[in-house]
Amino acid sequence: MRLLMTALALMAMASSVSAQAFDAPTYSVGDTWTVKDGSDSREVRVLKAGDGSVEMSGFLSQCPTCIVQLDRSLTILGCSTGAASPLIRPDRFRADGNRLAPV
Repeated sequence: MRLLMTALALMAMASSVSAQAFDAPTYSVGDTWTVKDGSDSREVRVLKAGDGSVEMSGFLSQCPTCIVQLDRSLTILGCSTGAASPLIRPDRFRADGNRLAPV
């Protein structure tokens, strides 16, 4: 009986928690921040923003000079190794943790 009363008391004291909804972050050209991964660090820079997507350099730890195109939820839409190279189509690679691996 004591256990039942304790459980009821705990349930009465518990308050309901409601989740908060947040909008996707907004980016501006020139925004930078430093990402530290263990002893390594790299600078992530916004190169282009707008139309529901953003292009960043330094986003991928294995290729800090690659230009990555992302949607508002940070899903990779494409990747290139520089301004002159075309974006790699997303159906030609898969995300493997924080790496890109060929399909």
